[in-house]
Amino acid sequence: MEGRKRWLMALSALGLLLAACGPAAQASPTPTRSAATPTGVMPTPTTTPTPAGRGAAPPPTPKPTPTATPAASALSQPRYGGVLKLSIPADPDRFDRVRNITGDTALRDSWELVFSKLIEFQWPQKGDASCSRPLFGNAAESWQWKGNTLEIKLRPGIKFHPKTPVNGRELTAEDAAWSLNRAKAEQPRFAEYLDSVSEIKAADRYTLNMVSEAPTLALLYGVLASYYGSTPTAKESAGKDGGWDDPDRSWIGTGPFMFKAWRPGVKITVERNPSYFKPGLPYLSGVEMLVLPDGATRMALIRSGMLELDTYKKSAVTVQAIQATNPDIRVTKCPGTDGIGTIQIRNDVPPWNDVRVRRALFMAIDQDAIIKSVLQGEGFPSGAILHTMILGLTSREDYPPEVRKYLYANQAEAKKLLAEAGFPNGFDTTLEFTRYYGSPWNEAAEAVQAMLNNVGIRAKLVWLERGRYNAQRGNQDALLISSASAPEPWHRFVSYPCDQEPGINRSRVCDREVTDKLLKEFNLATNETRVKELIRQLMIRWVDQAYFYSLPAPFYYLVGQPRLRNFDNGDGQGQYISPLFEQIWMAQ
Repeated sequence: MEGRKRWLMALSALGLLLAACGPAAQASPTPTRSAATPTGVMPTPTTTPTPAGRGAAPPPTPKPTPTATPAASALSQPRYGGVLKLSIPADPDRFDRVRNITGDTALRDSWELVFSKLIEFQWPQKGDASCSRPLFGNAAESWQWKGNTLEIKLRPGIKFHPKTPVNGRELTAEDAAWSLNRAKAEQPRFAEYLDSVSEIKAADRYTLNMVSEAPTLALLYGVLASYYGSTPTAKESAGKDGGWDDPDRSWIGTGPFMFKAWRPGVKITVERNPSYFKPGLPYLSGVEMLVLPDGATRMALIRSGMLELDTYKKSAVTVQAIQATNPDIRVTKCPGTDGIGTIQIRNDVPPWNDVRVRRALFMAIDQDAIIKSVLQGEGFPSGAILHTMILGLTSREDYPPEVRKYLYANQAEAKKLLAEAGFPNGFDTTLEFTRYYGSPWNEAAEAVQAMLNNVGIRAKLVWLERGRYNAQRGNQDALLISSASAPEPWHRFVSYPCDQEPGINRSRVCDREVTDKLLKEFNLATNETRVKELIRQLMIRWVDQAYFYSLPAPFYYLVGQPRLRNFDNGDGQGQYISPLFEQIWMAQ
């Protein structure tokens, strides 16, 4: 029955695409010379030391060819036109980026195409197996610290989309200041970073000043370039409630594409911005993000050529199966920015408020076995909190021996800890997750359940539908596997102050040593050397106290059709897609 259901879903999706997404003639815009890669002042790919193994500065934007090219070189010359189709797993939870506090892939992917950040993470470059993510200036031409003031220079001449009520007016520093002040007031993930900022204001038409307690890296990585990075928006495009949940009215940005339509449960469509501030870009005429929650349907459409690109989570087994039937399919692989999932533990309720019980959970889990069986060898062990992020962080072997032991399976020691905590015969509990993420996430949850049961933590695996799962994160009765990515540590660390709301501080961690000392200093750190040392101290503390457990990290794959060009590297999870989509083009 399940197989028949999936087959019908695939057939229905194919029919929808054939009926509604047929080829259309594409007008080629007049190509112009592309702008050079923008840079900032502190830090920039050219002035900030690059961690070992990281990629070089991005190459210049390719120049479009204004006339027809010979057939022999047609596949190597950028061309305009084509509507790229990719999948998203669901409609956005809500369309207002500032008021959406969940890790919403559908919102991120669509928002990033319509709105421009001031500072952006570069898309990983060809040949960079580590998939490094240096910063570059996007809507910002440059940035530098002058004492405790971060001075950001906007590019003159950037225009909002030519849509009512904004009507293509120029982006100004007033817009950027207003948007950041709104984020400070309404986005809880920014609270720890923007609390240190006493003033955000426009100094002149193109200069934005942010006055901080110190010249911190957190403002660059954790606010301006982060997953929740505040993008300049036009105040007059707000809806009646002052938000951006009505995309027909409010989604007016300065990004490479303009919002066109949303059909709930079907697709989000964007079209080329004819006045994009990067000359000659983007190449695509538009992008259709098809709502396809079922992994089998997505893969069927990739095989048939009806989807150009799939950026969503998938297993090594799935990718290998696609390559077996479609040997010319293009696959890129990057190390994951977080584990298969993080086991959120209710630290504030018995028996989990006993550190011995939490440590027993750690020692029940065999990361190496999960990598071998669930990930088919395509993954790497967790450092329990963070993985291969922009600063090159720790492995298990970097922990001191007295803490490292909690990151290796030891059933006998786990049972001993449970007995010491008063549970010689174990206890019953629940482990909550959702089937929404598919394989290998589902198999990982089942493996965790079996490993916990083996030491006496008898966890009933409860599968939640997506809406209930999102609501439950931070409100779970006992254990919940939370799937989240963290491309930079600031995005991750903001979750754990004592007063952070449960939907973000999902393990209800309250550690004054962390909050009042390490996190405070981390948020005000001004150089990467000190940031790395504070990350090391935070990770050692969190593993020792076993506040939450990050499962092994898989590799993340992008799967695309052979006709895609400028598609050479990258990771769709925990990475921002606008640097890719403004450059990508289709050969046919």
